[in-house]
Order: sequence, then structure tokens, then C-alpha cells
Amino acid sequence: MRSLLLAATVLAVALTARSASAQSTSDGPMLTATILVKAIETSNIDLLLGAFDDEATVFMPFAGTPARLRGKAEIRQAFESLFKTAPPTGGVRTITPREVATQLFGDTAIVTFLLGDIPQQPVQGRVVRGRRTLVLRRVQDRWLIVHLHASNVGG
Repeated sequence: MRSLLLAATVLAVALTARSASAQSTSDGPMLTATILVKAIETSNIDLLLGAFDDEATVFMPFAGTPARLRGKAEIRQAFESLFKTAPPTGGVRTITPREVATQLFGDTAIVTFLLGDIPQQPVQGRVVRGRRTLVLRRVQDRWLIVHLHASNVGG
């Protein structure tokens, strides 16, 4: 929870100031992940694409998407289709990452999180949870997504 609050605060400052300052090694991957979530919540394609490396790849969690999206043009097309399902009149989706974990390996980072409410025990009915994995690399003073793997699991 503390990490999410920190990330939300960092994102608010970064977006308000539109600062070009360098991201710190430890906070940078989380900031990029938070920017991605905010871009999806608000259907902001430019903000979303700014979080990706030019050569990034994506596995989407939906039937009917290609096995692997390659590059910003394919990523743009897929997310623009997704954004067409956004709430009407500029509404915002609400995405609440849970169990966020960040691993750093030099200039590479992995951020993983779950989507969806944690079910009460014992579980009643089918529960669908989203799993997201971001692989990022540091490019000069920024952390960019080089791969997004999105999957949904139900049980």
C-alpha cells in the first residue's frame, strides 16, 4: 500500500510539473508502471505510448489479438481499440494494482501485479484475476517498457 501511495504521489508530481528530470533507479520502474495504469484508466494513448520503448512487445489478454504485438504502431492500434470501450463522456476506468512487486537487475527491471479484488474465503463462484508483468530497461534517465505480458486467470 505504501508503494502505491508513493507511486501515485510521484506520478501526480511528474504529470503536473511535466518535469524532464531523471527518474531514480529504484522509483523509476514503479513510476513508469503507474503512468501506464493512469494512461489506461484515462484512455490517453500518448501517455501510454510514452511509457514504451520503440521496439516494445506486448501480449494482450484478449481473444482475437495477435500472438505478439511488435512496436509502437501495433501497440497503438490495439490500445486504441481497447480505449473505444472506455466509459462514455470522458469517464475513467478504475484499475487497482494489487500485490505489486519490483525487481531490479542493473538497467533492467521487472514489475508484476495483480488486478481484481482479492476474494473472500471461502471463494464463492468464479473469480477472474488479471496478471500483469512489465519488463523495463533504463534508457538514459528513463525507464521504458520493453515488454508487457497481460493475462487473465479464472477459477
